[in-house]
Amino acid sequence: MKCASCHNSFVSNLTLDQAYGFASIFADSVMELNRCDIPTGKMAQVSFLYPELGSVEADSLKERLLKLSEVIVKPENGRLYRTIANRIWQRLMGRGFIEPLDEMDKTPWDADLLDWLAADFIESGYDLKQLMRTIMTSKAYQLPTVSYEKLEQVKSARYVFNGPIVRRMSAEQFSDAVSQVIAPVYYAAAYNPSGDQLSSNRIWHRERKFDRDVLPEPGTRYFRHKFTLTDQEIINAQALISVDHSYSFYLNRNKVAEGNDWRKVSKLDVTKFLKSGENIIAIEGTNEGPIANPAGILFAMRIRQKDSLETTIQSASGEGWKSADVNPGKEWLSIAYNDSDWENVRNYGAMHWDQLLSFSFEENLPTYARASLVRQHPFLKALGRPSRETVATSRDDQATLLQSLELTNGAYFNQVLEEGASSWLQQYGSNGASIVDALYLKCLGRKPSNKEKDIMLSVLGDTPDKEGLQDVFWATLLLPEFQFIY
Repeated sequence: MKCASCHNSFVSNLTLDQAYGFASIFADSVMELNRCDIPTGKMAQVSFLYPELGSVEADSLKERLLKLSEVIVKPENGRLYRTIANRIWQRLMGRGFIEPLDEMDKTPWDADLLDWLAADFIESGYDLKQLMRTIMTSKAYQLPTVSYEKLEQVKSARYVFNGPIVRRMSAEQFSDAVSQVIAPVYYAAAYNPSGDQLSSNRIWHRERKFDRDVLPEPGTRYFRHKFTLTDQEIINAQALISVDHSYSFYLNRNKVAEGNDWRKVSKLDVTKFLKSGENIIAIEGTNEGPIANPAGILFAMRIRQKDSLETTIQSASGEGWKSADVNPGKEWLSIAYNDSDWENVRNYGAMHWDQLLSFSFEENLPTYARASLVRQHPFLKALGRPSRETVATSRDDQATLLQSLELTNGAYFNQVLEEGASSWLQQYGSNGASIVDALYLKCLGRKPSNKEKDIMLSVLGDTPDKEGLQDVFWATLLLPEFQFIY
């Protein structure tokens, strides 16, 4: 298309007229054809690249876009569904029917199979899961994997399918694998598909400079919220809290909890701290760091009383929540304390934190956020995930120097391994043999050989510590057997 937007394409059958006809669908006014930046005096006619599928002409841009969407998804537009089948096949097998994936005018190595998959995809009601299931339950997918010495052998027009190609896990696959085995790489996602609709907006003391709202300064802030319960018996009550950076949570003068990791939501039974009539929530929050930086309280409480009476309190709206930036003394925890000179809190939104998957009253919640639901992050970017602002139809599967440096010396990856080492030591204690067996079973799906076990135990020593276990994790996660899909 880029070539045909200047002149008739030299690499495909697209013409200048077709390129301008397609561009006119999105234009607010009539476009004049320019050949190599020279006006031709000819005006473009609105048309789809393949006019036999239907007309997209209309008076307004909105109507043209609607018609375009209808034309593109027509079952008769086999190109779309062949493209989808080709890309899914490539993700699962390591090589598409057509390479590169964008050049669908090329001849596939098996046109009949590609056409059948596309037709079956349409008949299934455009079910992507069904398409993946069809491929993954096939004998072709279950063949032994094949490796090639040179990339040119895979991209060659003379390519012959002998089985799935050995390939590296994607950035998202690697992150999710580490999350399942070692410790969560991510706790929060840009989109939570299974949440119970609790708002993820955070509140904090309103900070202003020169009559403008600014980021919170480091230091301690104090928050209060009053609420009233009926005389009905309190059956149970749960509170959820996450504070960036640290907090102490009080309910009716009783200290309920404290924490210093905003990624981990504390889920607390607060039934015994509540009473009929007026109640008071008090939170002492601290923002750490050398300069102003994002800080916020995320809080929710669900109270169930007799006769199916249910009350939910959330901090997200900020309504009824007050704050102060000066130590108010001990009495600020009581209901009787006069907070009339305290300020209303500010809603800082959720942009800096996204949605914590564990911020929910539901049970059996996921322990980590899938990387595909996470915003672009330096760790994922280093491992090859493209920016979502740039359209990318394929990724480079070859390892890069940046990836090697990130996995070897990256602070973020090291933090995950450190957190994982702490949790594994809590679970397995000083039993080095059990740690090594469990690690190999979870990472590689097999038990270690005697030689492998001896090497790992020599690193762990008689009394495994956090540093030694991190080294064992690192050595295992960097094995080709873990990083490659066989």
